[in-house]
Amino acid sequence: MNSSSRFDSYNEAFTKNFITFFLVFTIICINGAFVYTYFKSKDFQRDPRYVLYIHLVINDMIMLILSLGLVIFIYTGNPGFIPCWIMLVVLITTNRNSPLNLAVMALERYIAVCLPLHHVQICTVQRAHLLIALIWLVSFIPAFTDIIIILITQPLSVFSKTVICHATFVYNTPYHVTSVYSEDNMNSSSRFDSYNAAFTKNFIIFFLVFTIICINGAFVYTYFKSKDFQRDPRYVLYIHLVINDMIMLTLSLGLVISTYIAYPGFIPAGSCWSS
Repeated sequence: MNSSSRFDSYNEAFTKNFITFFLVFTIICINGAFVYTYFKSKDFQRDPRYVLYIHLVINDMIMLILSLGLVIFIYTGNPGFIPCWIMLVVLITTNRNSPLNLAVMALERYIAVCLPLHHVQICTVQRAHLLIALIWLVSFIPAFTDIIIILITQPLSVFSKTVICHATFVYNTPYHVTSVYSEDNMNSSSRFDSYNAAFTKNFIIFFLVFTIICINGAFVYTYFKSKDFQRDPRYVLYIHLVINDMIMLTLSLGLVISTYIAYPGFIPAGSCWSS
């Protein structure tokens, strides 16, 4: 460690852990009340909206418990590589579950508003369960990719090491590190995102664009279903603005994704792992 590294005193460490534990415990108690109410009511269990909502609550409880565990590990001692690795895989997966779950909930509400007569046939509890399974599968893909990268690039002895339980230290391979380099045919100091940075950026952008398009789509649907709105010049101008924004957002998303596909980034040679 550098000589300038700062370590918390006992009082500081105790205060930080106490506040963190108190907040996490309070939120888990509140969420636990929601979970208890859900499983006590058959009506809630038959509504896909509440199925998705309670999945979001349970997912957040898992993420909070693991986050608290990581904070405690930092102050009490570094665990082995494998326990830390498992915790990070679950934590990263649950972290990415939340925006996907919110996007599915937005889609369900969009169907309820725009297709109220078909909502019961389209949004069923069975399909909600299938979407939850799909959310976990999609969210697990980046963590699974990290696992494959470590198995390919690192020796098996790394699994017996003691590491600081943080993603920066566990996923410390050339494929996870953001690099800066220059080429003759590109600007100097051109910055290329690592795999994790690129995926996170595209993930957040896609979630935001998808949510906004769903909301705007509801406005467009309502406009074309109402003759009164179509005869009002104010709504004509407003819906033109909404459609224009939807086109702009869709094309912007396409440009962002195509940028990462055309220039996937530079992966430096060598390993960042210390023996």
